[in-house]
Amino acid sequence: MDTNYTNSLIDNTYLGITQTGYYQRKQWGDQSVKNTVQPLCTDPIMRLGELYLNYAEAANEAYGPKSAAPVAGAITAEQAINKIRTRVGMPGVLPQFTTSTDAFRPRIKNERIVELCFEGHQYFDIRRWKDAPSVMSGILTGMDVEKVTVTTTYPKGYKYTRKNLPAERQVRWKEAMYYFPFPISDNYKMKKFVPNQVW
Repeated sequence: MDTNYTNSLIDNTYLGITQTGYYQRKQWGDQSVKNTVQPLCTDPIMRLGELYLNYAEAANEAYGPKSAAPVAGAITAEQAINKIRTRVGMPGVLPQFTTSTDAFRPRIKNERIVELCFEGHQYFDIRRWKDAPSVMSGILTGMDVEKVTVTTTYPKGYKYTRKNLPAERQVRWKEAMYYFPFPISDNYKMKKFVPNQVW
């Protein structure tokens, strides 16, 4: 084991660092050692972006990407996704992805992953879509950020190296993970109760 790494975890100046090397700007609020601001962190129940994404997914499944729901003022699934994209300066969805419901579905899934990142939605989304086995069977990686001398190869003075997380941090998917386990106390309440498989 790298003793320098272990010692750095004991040092209180390293408290709060990520083990993967990744940080999320949306909840970071531009805080740093040099910028000691205290941003207001709120946890909204639902954001407007999520409403557009929910609508886009439902509208796509019911009417396709280019047909609006038959209610006053309804927009198409494609228009709902593009509202989210254009507000951050991204171009609209490319036409080849809006030819059918099946072609547009992966674009909606990707938009949900990007827009709702770190907000607790993907855990339930991949189960609802039945995508969990493929998503959870990949290798989890982190980023090793190393300060180096500024050169033409490293013009910013940092070297970024992807690394696999240790084996104990990797996900091992089981079909039982589609269901929450019942509390053990429920086993004792009914004689013929069959609990869900323990994860």
